[in-house]
Amino acid sequence: MLKYTEIIGLTLPLYTGMSIPPANRENSPRVIVENRLNVGERGIHASYYQQGIHAGTHLDSPLHVVKGGATIDEMPLSHFMGPGCCIDCTEVKPNEPVTAAMLEKGAKVAGFDFFQDLGAKSNELHPEDFVVHRILLENGCLNIEHMTNLGKVVNTRFDLIALR
Repeated sequence: MLKYTEIIGLTLPLYTGMSIPPANRENSPRVIVENRLNVGERGIHASYYQQGIHAGTHLDSPLHVVKGGATIDEMPLSHFMGPGCCIDCTEVKPNEPVTAAMLEKGAKVAGFDFFQDLGAKSNELHPEDFVVHRILLENGCLNIEHMTNLGKVVNTRFDLIALR
């Protein structure tokens, strides 16, 4: 049995109206989280939840940008768990590239706390602007966007479990 001294959540909390990538705003429903039944009034609590796949912290599968690529459910669970490390890229200014020299090779997953591609930042959908997505996903490396709390794991080794 695995034992941990600390568990750090790297996903953003979900809330009504949270950010959706600009290019997806027309094609994706807005995020809604609301209570529908109250345990104090009805004896049971039930909520409603709506979210487009690319809002909040999420994994991109190869199918996101690769024709015929795998979907998340077609990948083994072992692909979403394993040793992780967080590389400090704070010296990189907004809209400057994170270079290959800054990254370790052979990763199953690459995570970011920002929109890493021009295509994700743009108000219009231009698939050719998803360069980082394409490079990672064509090479079997999943993409996690909108991570949080990375400062708590920067320059450390840890076990990553990415199931959302």
